[in-house]
Amino acid sequence: MKKRFVVVDLETTGNSPKKGDRIIQFAAVVIENGEIIERFATFVNPQKKIPSFIEQFTGISDDVVANAPDFSIVAPEVVSMCKDAYFVAHNVPFDYSFLQEELANCGYRSFECLTIDTVELSRVMLPLADSYKLGQLAESLSLPHENPHQADSDAEVTAEILLKIMNKIETLPLVTLRKLYTLSKNFKSDIVEILGDIIDQKSDEIQDSKDFDVYRGIALRKKQIQVLEDNQEVHTYSKDIEAYIEHFPFRKGQLEMLKLTSHALETNQHALIEAGTGIGKSIAYLLPAIHLSKTKGRVIISTNTLQLQQQLIEKDIEIARNLLPYTFRAELLKGKGNYLSLRKFEQVLYEETDNYDEVLTKAQILVWLTETETGDIDEINLPSGGKLLWERVKCSHSSTNFQDTIWESRCFYQRARNAVKMADIIITNHALLVRDISSGFDILPAYDRIIIDEAHHLEIQAKKHVGTLLHFLGIHTILLQLGQLETNELIAKTKKIAESVGIETQAFITANQLLKEIKSGVSDLFRSIRNHILQQANEQHASNRIQYPFLSNVESGITWQEVIERLQALIISKKELSVIIDNQKEWIYQQNAMITPIQFGILHDYLVCFDLLAEKLDKIEDFLLSKAEHIKWIEIETRGPVNSATLYAEPTDISDYLADHFFTNKKSVIMTSATLTVDQSFQYSIERNGLIDFHPLTLSIPSPFDYEKQAAIMIPTDLPMINTVSLEEYVHSIALQIAEIAIKTKGRMLVLFTAYEMLKLTYNYLKEMSFLDQFVLIAQSISSGSRAKLTKNFQAFDKAILLGTNSFWEGVDIPGEDLTALVIVRLPFTPPNDPVFAVRAKQIEDKGGDSFRELSLPEAIIRFKQGVGRLIRSENDKGIIFIMDRRIITTSYGRKFLSSIPAMKVHKKPLQELLQEIEEWI
Repeated sequence: MKKRFVVVDLETTGNSPKKGDRIIQFAAVVIENGEIIERFATFVNPQKKIPSFIEQFTGISDDVVANAPDFSIVAPEVVSMCKDAYFVAHNVPFDYSFLQEELANCGYRSFECLTIDTVELSRVMLPLADSYKLGQLAESLSLPHENPHQADSDAEVTAEILLKIMNKIETLPLVTLRKLYTLSKNFKSDIVEILGDIIDQKSDEIQDSKDFDVYRGIALRKKQIQVLEDNQEVHTYSKDIEAYIEHFPFRKGQLEMLKLTSHALETNQHALIEAGTGIGKSIAYLLPAIHLSKTKGRVIISTNTLQLQQQLIEKDIEIARNLLPYTFRAELLKGKGNYLSLRKFEQVLYEETDNYDEVLTKAQILVWLTETETGDIDEINLPSGGKLLWERVKCSHSSTNFQDTIWESRCFYQRARNAVKMADIIITNHALLVRDISSGFDILPAYDRIIIDEAHHLEIQAKKHVGTLLHFLGIHTILLQLGQLETNELIAKTKKIAESVGIETQAFITANQLLKEIKSGVSDLFRSIRNHILQQANEQHASNRIQYPFLSNVESGITWQEVIERLQALIISKKELSVIIDNQKEWIYQQNAMITPIQFGILHDYLVCFDLLAEKLDKIEDFLLSKAEHIKWIEIETRGPVNSATLYAEPTDISDYLADHFFTNKKSVIMTSATLTVDQSFQYSIERNGLIDFHPLTLSIPSPFDYEKQAAIMIPTDLPMINTVSLEEYVHSIALQIAEIAIKTKGRMLVLFTAYEMLKLTYNYLKEMSFLDQFVLIAQSISSGSRAKLTKNFQAFDKAILLGTNSFWEGVDIPGEDLTALVIVRLPFTPPNDPVFAVRAKQIEDKGGDSFRELSLPEAIIRFKQGVGRLIRSENDKGIIFIMDRRIITTSYGRKFLSSIPAMKVHKKPLQELLQEIEEWI
């Protein structure tokens, strides 16, 4: 790497120099011949006050820059340094344009450099990174980063990242580099010449491909063959698992869970085990599962989240390997759509496009293929736009007889399927599990015993799978893949193949016209559905979202008639198209000998897309016209696109389905979670999951954490009851109390809401409070980003308040001092107008039951337990839980909420008195 790079970082008063924002710190690191040769850094006086949030973020105050030079003094040095060099930054568009503006203000009107963006290059060259934010990227690369958000430290880390990336590029195989060279012409970074030099150098060298399998011009990482060796002779195998684990340092309750799991698996019984946070339940069920698999056959372990799957594979399985004196094989299997299809990727790779996200995703996948052995999408950090390309290159289920003869021997999905056939332990997910159940156990290899972790999600996943979810975008995506004859998508490519083998192509013209009609018809249909609901929903909706209970036999009116007419037109077009496609299927299989494998792959994708389209249209027809027992509802966004309607159908009760199709067919099912009991009883979980007739074993193990010392519940008694005042007045009171708590706790606060409307109102009130200027406010659906991104942003600031709803009640892990206060605004009862809840409640009432006691209260308690579980995540955590809903102490059922969580001190006082206790507690 014989070029000169100047790696720059700026700290500024804001994001817009045109609006008066200025540089407060400039830093540069100069690299030549692959080594750092110079460093330069200076504070800059911006001639204006530094905003408080910038001071908190960077640590740079007005006092720090008071005696610093004006940027005009620094400018000549900057221009001289960057001459004839690549300008490098982490997010180069910001630093480069900001610097250009500042230099222009100083009279330098022609500052131009070749640029390299280390965010972009990191995405391509480090496709496995969890995050491309500078601090998190530095951590993943084990780079020291002493002062994040200060320019000198950030520039140093960015320079080290650049050096690692350049070294990585030089290790890539020549075939990968040549393809990256072609793609890089559409990169934002000026990397073409650098890649060209490396390619020239490598072309003169003898290529050693011992680490790569180069096939059809694409380099793959060679599959490593694992050799498992027993630590002792087979004849010493003991049936008693405890013979092998007597020296393992079990936590309180962990050994108890292990013994019950072992007993249930050995005696062919189902069991429910509630294990509080910190028990170490993964090890407690893994060890007996592995041990039993050696004599009674494989055991499946199913989780709901990717994080737990990764923990099992990367950490817990390895602990078990080191502990047990015999070998075992553990493999991971996910749904087919999680794996890359090499055949499809090869097709897409050579398509010309100037779409930036597509180009970047192709480049990422090329580099990823030199590293991955699994081809699993969860390994690679795709850009948001890259997920559209993934839909085109993932493996897919097919009703055709297509055999991928070219890439079959290297197929990632087939490799995973083959591996699990040999496994003692198979780790999978709930979604694939319920798909396996519904297919008659045709996907996973045969098994008799299974452990279901995060078991409170099984019922939800089963309902989703048995039910229906349809929206315009899902159908539109299929239509985009098919394209039109005027574009270069599947129908146009298929027509060209037909012409090449002498097939009559008139049918393609008719199919093309029908596709246009279907595309227009689907959009019109969803628009009509949305219009119908807007007219039928008479009540005022403060929310952007309306959930409309749908009953086909009671819908009426002009707008409903329009829906039916649109649907009927769509059905006619679909039937006409199906006749054409059926005929085309025949000639495709008849011409098999004249079609190349790559061409056959295109034809296969063409037919699969039509099958998917027909399936979606059939489901729409069934949803709108049938009188099935499933509960149906439609969600629309009042301020969303004109066709933003989503159709849902679910069974109100999945218990009989699980009993008949799952539990009856398995010898032992162990269900475990931190939230399976309500008021210290398993009855609700047993009934909801269809286990009544099986009389499962049960065990509840409390968390080993000392909640009496680590946490306290505080309930302000001076808040109004929500049903006695207006929503605005109630939220205003809540916001004031949250603000006062934040001042005392110095932020580090997670606030949980049950409704987005209340969250938004609270956010707006908090934002207007000037005394909270030093705090960073982060709010779900207001601040941009996923749950994981919002959580990471929250952890990045010393003083922050995170407002969340729905998904933030569980699965969020913020350990240590990053979270010291949890605020639960309302007890998490499902709104009575929720369509699924309303039907379930009515069914209970019709049978003479009490829907509040049997449905509403248990669900709220389980949700409440999940929310409380966000605070204490380790034995060293300490914090306060504020419950702003006085019903927890003023109602008879409030006791059930408190008795369902670990015992801790409860303080019931006016807020000002509680604030004094906060000081003593913290």
